[in-house]
Amino acid sequence: MVLLALVSLLALMAMNSCGVGNSVADAGSPGDGDDSATIDDGTLRIGSVGSLTGSAEPYGASQQRGTELAVTLETIPDTIRSVDLLPLDDGSDPQTGAEVFSELIAQGVSVILGPTLSPVAEVADPLAQSVGVPVLAVTNTTLDIGAIGDGVWRVTLSESRMLPQGIAAIQELEGVTSAALVYDTSDDYSRGAAAAFRAGASAEGLELVAEVGFDPGADPGPDYRQVLTDAANSGADALLFAARSTPAVELLRAAETLGITQVLLGSNGFNAPEVLDAAGSASEGLIVVAAWNPDLDESASKAFVDAYQERHGTEPDAFAASAYAGVQVLLAAVAASDGTSRQAIQQGLASLETVDTVVGTVRFETNEAVYPAAIQQVRDGRLGLVARGSP
Repeated sequence: MVLLALVSLLALMAMNSCGVGNSVADAGSPGDGDDSATIDDGTLRIGSVGSLTGSAEPYGASQQRGTELAVTLETIPDTIRSVDLLPLDDGSDPQTGAEVFSELIAQGVSVILGPTLSPVAEVADPLAQSVGVPVLAVTNTTLDIGAIGDGVWRVTLSESRMLPQGIAAIQELEGVTSAALVYDTSDDYSRGAAAAFRAGASAEGLELVAEVGFDPGADPGPDYRQVLTDAANSGADALLFAARSTPAVELLRAAETLGITQVLLGSNGFNAPEVLDAAGSASEGLIVVAAWNPDLDESASKAFVDAYQERHGTEPDAFAASAYAGVQVLLAAVAASDGTSRQAIQQGLASLETVDTVVGTVRFETNEAVYPAAIQQVRDGRLGLVARGSP
């Protein structure tokens, strides 16, 4: 567990923030009876937990950069006297995630953004729920947040909301009528994405003709070419990939080696530039669904892209954008409740109608964000926007 920094930001620079539409209503809050839930001294203490090391480092590093940029640039409501941002590394590990959540709770944070991975969130989020610390899930996409409690709010789109939009897109754009599912059986995220693919195929009327699982940790390791040969020989029009990090790269490389001609649709684990860079030319033509794409033709999104590129010298990805949007939602909740305590933030989140963010206009249905997904395709090594989904 690594404490990266404590950033104190006093009445941050005035910039034009994205507009917020909300209404204040009575709402319940977890943690009633906990004194720390109702203390409001004007300081917004934000814990930010990301996978800065380990298997999810490409996603977590981007997430933290988006969070830090938003805290620096977004206009702070008058209610807030100062902002303390405490970014921590969970090492892509559930137990470490639980430890850093406990550390942040002990330090009296008002809210926690993160963690990066759903398996980490599954262990860590209940700790925050039990003491009334609201959690904004800005990148984890497969966890059933409703099973944890009303203190967890997903700002990014879940796989169950993104992948059906991707399936509908390949049906319309590519004429796909059948698919084979290829997934990592050893990884909780990948199994969750596979479940979302199954549900999405059923909902969209796509025939799922085969499933091929593989275990990267097996001895000997998987023969990715054989995995894809089995999937391609099913006669499916498309291959649905549920994987992340190294296995995601290896699937793409094997598809290129074999000359696979089927449409390839990847889960959210394929969204990181590091995955596409490692796959190189093997990623060409891959279709991926995301919560956001830098080609989005909206002023708030364009301003975010420009600011991120100026700060980091590279184009942001969907993980950075979702994290930035998480801060925007948080500030909208503070403005709605006129308070920075845990209880006030929870009440503010429950009262929000819509929030204009860099990923679009966000509304919540039972703590899940709803907005159109971005349908992307890799062209010349870059994920370009080809369509918007329907939420």
